[in-house]
Amino acid sequence: MNKLFTKIAGLSIGLAMAIGVGVAVGNKEATSVHASPQTGFTPATMTAGTNGSSCTVNTYSGIKVGTSKAGGDMSITVPSGATKLVLYAAAWKGVTGLSLNISKTSGAASASISSSSIALTADNGISNNSPFTLSGTESNFRFELTLSNITANTVYKFTSSAAKRFVVWSAQTKAVTPQTITVDPSSKEAYTDETISLTTSATSASWALSNNTCGASLSAASGKTVTVSATGAGSVRVTATASGYTSPYVDLTFSERPTSPYITPENSSTSGYTGQNESISFSYGNLTGSLSISSSNTSVVTVGSPSY
Repeated sequence: MNKLFTKIAGLSIGLAMAIGVGVAVGNKEATSVHASPQTGFTPATMTAGTNGSSCTVNTYSGIKVGTSKAGGDMSITVPSGATKLVLYAAAWKGVTGLSLNISKTSGAASASISSSSIALTADNGISNNSPFTLSGTESNFRFELTLSNITANTVYKFTSSAAKRFVVWSAQTKAVTPQTITVDPSSKEAYTDETISLTTSATSASWALSNNTCGASLSAASGKTVTVSATGAGSVRVTATASGYTSPYVDLTFSERPTSPYITPENSSTSGYTGQNESISFSYGNLTGSLSISSSNTSVVTVGSPSY
């Protein structure tokens, strides 16, 4: 009877650990450290590699890597558009000096991650078999890495730096929020004596000019709305940058306002004697011209506005 009771009690404790409930040991309750999903983050795909297998850490899915005599690796897939990767990792009980080397195995050539390795801390709860229950605090095991140029699904491999065991769990990614720029008026073209207003969909943004061939300037370096003016004809690219958002740009074109052509004397007739020439002139911007009119008898000649 006593042996049967012992087996049942052991089973109850195992089940409690599997569902992440604090387990009473004597008069002391084990610390339950939960790798809670981060706000704005979504679970990432974790894949076991060399000497890797599925496990559970405080009810969260993970990968156990390595054996008593060998290390190994596991991989995390980050989706296109991701800007942050959060993961939780711990070295095996009693292990010291273990790091995970991070390498990219697929994805865009320009894709990058903010660190090439992370140093792990051992935890007494990471021993024996899964499920594992941590005894330390969450901050010892949380890693946040910055991602750049993730334009396609990208795989990062985490490889042990020595023949030692480790676990990784609760990997999560955060995607960048799309940002849009509204142009007012809707046209991206204006005369040099006009301005164009730009408004970002983000709360605020830093604005920058590039490819500036028109002497453009901004009403402010940052804010939700800015106006763009120019001193000459040409074009300019305006980019809006805001933390956690994409960085869109718009290309604007400015041109000189046309000068209305006119005739001197403007829209009126002049008189002269028959057999003599009478000249009138016109001007359009930097262009000028003249017209000579003569008549052998008394007559009236009407001249309209020149075309251009």
